[in-house]
Amino acid sequence: TNTRIVEPIRQVWKWSNWGVKKQLAARWFALFGDWFCKVATNSGSAGNVSRVFLQNIKPELVTDFEEDERGHVTFMRLDIPTAGGVGKKMFTEIWTQAGYTLYLHDREPGAEVKYLGAAVKSQPLSDFGIDFVPFVHSSFVDMGDKRGVGVFTLALDKIDEANRMTTRLHQIIFRYNKPTVAILANGNDSAGRPLPPPKVAGAVNGEAQESDDDVKSFPGSSSMEYLVPNLNYSAHLDIINAQMRELEEDLPELSYYRQKELGSSISGKAVRLLLSQAVDRTIEARANIETALARADAMALTMGVNAGLFKRIGTYEKGDFEHTFAEREVIPFTVQE
Repeated sequence: TNTRIVEPIRQVWKWSNWGVKKQLAARWFALFGDWFCKVATNSGSAGNVSRVFLQNIKPELVTDFEEDERGHVTFMRLDIPTAGGVGKKMFTEIWTQAGYTLYLHDREPGAEVKYLGAAVKSQPLSDFGIDFVPFVHSSFVDMGDKRGVGVFTLALDKIDEANRMTTRLHQIIFRYNKPTVAILANGNDSAGRPLPPPKVAGAVNGEAQESDDDVKSFPGSSSMEYLVPNLNYSAHLDIINAQMRELEEDLPELSYYRQKELGSSISGKAVRLLLSQAVDRTIEARANIETALARADAMALTMGVNAGLFKRIGTYEKGDFEHTFAEREVIPFTVQE
């Protein structure tokens, strides 16, 4: 309802290069199951804040965090490796509602604070013109745990099984589809005992080195046979394909890549129906991350107002910064439709 915040939000996105960075946010969100975003400021040459921007935080850098009952971050710890890893190899940032503390140390990520040594920097949040921890967090799939679940995490067992099946098929193909040769002696000596197989020139450890162009001559009572087993590769491949279809039940997004098999005659409405499970998952994930993005926008507006970048747009306390994003189709309608 407060249209005065629309242009400031767009300005924050522009300062954040959000047109590009939102793609990274979406990929990390789906891949790792969590999206962490820091609302930061950049100081100009005179030390004044010149812009406010959103910064994606890779989930693996977040060692620990806490949220209140509303989902607002109240504690955040980041362990960030330094470039080169020589000497002091880790930066640790700790943000609480009391302030910000920075450590530089040679401990492992997650080490207790008491082992990190003296802080390099310590500031109250009021120095940043805020009274909140400037981070937001969202879970791709919320299972009630602190961390979210990624798009394929719950299907990892089936994915591993498909990998094993495919690897085994390839091992069989490359093991047996080559000339494995046996040289047989079919005769007996004068005492009736079986003759040993004849020696072949160039054999290594008694094994003949055969190629597609080799022609060997043996005594009349000897023969050479190829021991390539008659394996039903097609049946094995069918089992793998069945496993992949089973995966589609857990990961309906995979069926998106099979739509081309249906040809160009299928309508957009039919595609949306076939992909309804994937669309439902998309809508759920979108709602989760957009709630967090709206919260990050509100933080950025607050910091922008405190820095004098935005004027007469209201305040967070009065609810002036509340906003949502318009609903839109996951699979958009075409002009023809």
